[in-house]
Amino acid sequence: ETAASGPGSLPLTCQPDAGPGDACAGDVNNDCSVDLNDITGFVDVLLGNIILPAVVCHADTTSDGNVDGSDIQPFINSLINGNSCGCCRGDMNGDGFLDGRDVQGLVNAMLLPALPCTNAYRVADINADDLVDLVDVDAFVQKLMNGDLCPGIP
Repeated sequence: ETAASGPGSLPLTCQPDAGPGDACAGDVNNDCSVDLNDITGFVDVLLGNIILPAVVCHADTTSDGNVDGSDIQPFINSLINGNSCGCCRGDMNGDGFLDGRDVQGLVNAMLLPALPCTNAYRVADINADDLVDLVDVDAFVQKLMNGDLCPGIP
């Protein structure tokens, strides 16, 4: 093996990021998976027929603050890959369990809600209506009383 020296060129190309940091981006109907049920909502947001902030940010697959043509391919990729967000509504401390240790996190979320496009907001939106409000407290209590488990927890 010989080493070369002297002037030359090295062509470089940049590949765009593979996708947004939000695993749930594209989950327009807020059911914790990107599937065929999200297509109509995605198209409605893309066409400007739906402008609710939480729904719009679910459709923003590029996480750039806009829903436009650049979101189409990542949305299609999520559909093809069958993205499951694995969100566990009510698991406020992120330990994979729904239990009393999540109560303080829920109280904090009621007092100072996270921004709608964040996972913290999605987890606190326990009844999946795209609002973090007192109705989520009732939903949280019901989940605890029913012994509901997080997805992936046997």
